[in-house]
Amino acid sequence: MAPYQFPADFDLRVIHDFCDAYRQRESRLDWTDEEILIDRHLVRKVEGVIKPLNALVLMAARDPSLSIPGCRVRIQRFAGVVEGTGDGYSPVRDRWAEGNLVSIIQKASEEISDTINDVTWLNRDGKFVTTPEYPQWAWFEALVNACVHRSYSFSGSDITVKLFADRMEIESPGGFVPPVNENSIYHARAARNHHLMDALRYLGYVRMAREGTRRIRESMKEYGLPDPVFRQEALHGVVVRVTLRNDQEFRKKATDRDVAAHFGVEVWRTLQDHEVKIAAYAFRNGEIQVSEAQRLTGRTWATSKKDLEKLVRKNILVFVPGQYVRDPKATYLLVRKESGDKA
Repeated sequence: MAPYQFPADFDLRVIHDFCDAYRQRESRLDWTDEEILIDRHLVRKVEGVIKPLNALVLMAARDPSLSIPGCRVRIQRFAGVVEGTGDGYSPVRDRWAEGNLVSIIQKASEEISDTINDVTWLNRDGKFVTTPEYPQWAWFEALVNACVHRSYSFSGSDITVKLFADRMEIESPGGFVPPVNENSIYHARAARNHHLMDALRYLGYVRMAREGTRRIRESMKEYGLPDPVFRQEALHGVVVRVTLRNDQEFRKKATDRDVAAHFGVEVWRTLQDHEVKIAAYAFRNGEIQVSEAQRLTGRTWATSKKDLEKLVRKNILVFVPGQYVRDPKATYLLVRKESGDKA
């Protein structure tokens, strides 16, 4: 049992909200708060004195770090795709969310929401939409899962949320709880902190284990993003890491709104990545030569020539030949959308 005095060391608003929700959901309208807390294994009554247990400390104590230093979440944003080391370690944003888990989830959610960038991209209906980099339900469910299912026996370890240019990583101390693993994550159920999870479920934060992970996956799919990746790794101890990728190349491709609008959404959607680079260059410069396409894409001269010819067949470019093969004066001009004439 934790060294806290009840109720003085607790946020009674959280406890009342929990008890009210329990009374309503379970039709126990005549139960007192004390009876509910005892029934849900959040406190014990010893010789007439209420002794709070760790689950209640985590959920509602004013300062859980008194006995559980790792009860906090660190949120970091890095400019590139790696966090770096030594002098190269320089997050552009570094914040902490502390307090009980109800407070941590609220504070961390606000911080993550402020840290995530907005992006404009082309959805499946061929329309441009502006959304955050990641769907809210995906990272919110991953954050809550980390808070609920982490191992608090690793008391000095924190939950970390790291945002990079191409992904978000949520790391929680402790490994998977059998039978859950990275392959059974959407089907198996297990809880390390059952009473804590149960209490937060009444407060509306926690869904059934399988439902939460499935919601992460479905939210990512709705944004046209890759499935989340769940991994157990040995990193200064054992951690479970959830990775959400923002599919940076797709976003970069789709965000060129003016370019896509010029060629037409349906045509733009059919282009491969190397064709997108060529078409965008031609749009902004009016023309492109084989050597320039080669530099843009890193492909061979002969392959780049074929790439340009393919764009001619798609009526994106028109070829203006030189006097001989590989004549530097030979070029490909942009076809104007309005009239179908070359630029």
